[in-house]
Amino acid sequence: MTEKPACSPSSPADPSTPQPRLQGSIDILRGDIVHGWLSADACPVLPILFMDNRPARCVGLHIPRPDVAEAVGCEPDVGFAFKVSDLRASSILSLYAALPLCLSPVCSLPANRPVWENRFFAQLARASGIARQPEAVAITCWDGAHNPAGRAKVLYDIVTLR
Repeated sequence: MTEKPACSPSSPADPSTPQPRLQGSIDILRGDIVHGWLSADACPVLPILFMDNRPARCVGLHIPRPDVAEAVGCEPDVGFAFKVSDLRASSILSLYAALPLCLSPVCSLPANRPVWENRFFAQLARASGIARQPEAVAITCWDGAHNPAGRAKVLYDIVTLR
């Protein structure tokens, strides 16, 4: 994100007010659910997740994370889960901490993974768009049980259409 937050731990609104130490991470993406954790020293904090500058829907807060508590030395209920829609491999996930007086950035990272598409025609349209790009390469895989003549025909069709 390019915009600056109203305040952050490194630039407090009131320099005499001690700012909490924020720690957090976006850990894993399972399907359309993003899991992670967020902790702040001696301060209530809520995670806010954005995907491509759009807020994600929170589906779990205060999820027990004993692994994080042991490693970081924080309370164990620091986990969260957010549901994201229309995730793409190029999507950017950004975690923010909602503190009592400000919203502070914690981390940001690309989804950077293959995204499975369940809709057949959307899969075909996406594959077709990639195949028509200049310098596109096709990689075709079969298991050993498939017909060798069928494999040859498919490869022939690919080559003749290019």
